[in-house]
Amino acid sequence: MEREAVGVGRRMAGASPSASELEAEQAEFARLLAPVIEPACRLASAMLQDPAEAEDVVQEAAFRAWRYRHRLADSSGVRSWFLAIVANQTRNALRKRQRRERLTEVLRLLPGSGITRSLQVTDERTDLRVALRRLNSDQLSVLILYYYLDLPLQDVARTLGVPEGTIKSRLNRALEALRHALAPDPAGGPT
Repeated sequence: MEREAVGVGRRMAGASPSASELEAEQAEFARLLAPVIEPACRLASAMLQDPAEAEDVVQEAAFRAWRYRHRLADSSGVRSWFLAIVANQTRNALRKRQRRERLTEVLRLLPGSGITRSLQVTDERTDLRVALRRLNSDQLSVLILYYYLDLPLQDVARTLGVPEGTIKSRLNRALEALRHALAPDPAGGPT
């Protein structure tokens, strides 16, 4: 399919589309995104561990994709293009969540704030979910795209916009971090 399939380059600069042209462009765009919505939801859900937040991220990513549809060179690359947008939106959501959590911790420590609580250190059971949460977003993205969504390394690289060698390095570092986090402690428990 050529660029025309997604409505890119069809109109001259400054020309407004007619209602029927816009409707046809929206329908074509929806048809192109339909097969990648489910993998996008799985990607966001695996990274965020919150299905409702994942749906919001995918919806925002779809809006962003529509807004920047002119950047899609051709429809054959829609999967990696859209998953890259979802991955970026997910990383943004994770950053926002981390900022909120840090702010909450700071507020808990402030005397007289009304929400001061004694911070209890709990023995956190190390399991795969906890170990995955400890990975940085780059490592987590690579693991999810490669193992969970079963994308080939080349597609993972295209999705994240980095060389394939970088993907292999990130994958190796992520697996090493997981091995370390899940390895039994010489004292008898996970590290």
